[in-house]
Amino acid sequence: MKKLTDKQKSRFWEQRRNVNFQQSCRLEG
Repeated sequence: MKKLTDKQKSRFWEQRRNVNFQQSCRLEG
């Protein structure tokens, strides 16, 4: 895996969080 810069890393985790959030909302809804 390539080493990510801090900016890329934070962006990556933000996307992961958004996806997880959407999935959990869909499950509960």
